[in-house]
Amino acid sequence: MNKRPNYGMSGCMMFMLACGLCLWILPRLGRLLLLAGGLVGFAIVALVVALIVYSLKGSGSSGTTETKRADLAPEQAELINSGKSKVIAIRSNLGKIHDSEIREAGYSICRTCDRIFKALIEQPKSIASARQFLTYYLPTINLILEKYEKVERSGTDSGKMAEKVRSYLNDVDKALKKFYTNLFEDEKLDLTVEMEAMTMAVKRDGLITDDELRQELSSAASGKTQAIELTL
Repeated sequence: MNKRPNYGMSGCMMFMLACGLCLWILPRLGRLLLLAGGLVGFAIVALVVALIVYSLKGSGSSGTTETKRADLAPEQAELINSGKSKVIAIRSNLGKIHDSEIREAGYSICRTCDRIFKALIEQPKSIASARQFLTYYLPTINLILEKYEKVERSGTDSGKMAEKVRSYLNDVDKALKKFYTNLFEDEKLDLTVEMEAMTMAVKRDGLITDDELRQELSSAASGKTQAIELTL
């Protein structure tokens, strides 16, 4: 008669061995998981910090990069970048001011300044005429906003100072918009000269007559356009 094998003792030993291994592995496994979690957390924090630093560096140097790409002399680029830094400071001060009308007038000035900077970068020859704008107007606007923000924060203004600042900013905005328009006067003059020269050339070559030209100008003035036939 065959005897059934006795697994009781060996099974008990296997169970005790497994328990011992678990007791030995689990604490070490927990420490490994904790270490891995710490490394992952540190990597995430480092990545976030790097992204923040990169974005701040990019926003602060975008104006400098733009001027480097343009055909500007070092002194011209320095003037433009200095002006842009003043506009950044103006925007920062506007963000601290509670009066909505002052903020809107100030932000309108900043938008006009952005357009002026773009025009100056495209037309470096105009930078000399903009020196007063870059070295005096912008620092003065920023200084006035700094001082008004302190007055507003102190709660000592009865409203008269706010009204003066609003009026001042609106006047400055109008003046800067006019200055922006004036930056293109040379281009308008060049365009007029080129069109007049072209008109004289086609008349001289017999491609258009005085009557046809007058008819075209009359149609343009009345809002109607007609095609002029050029005879070769």
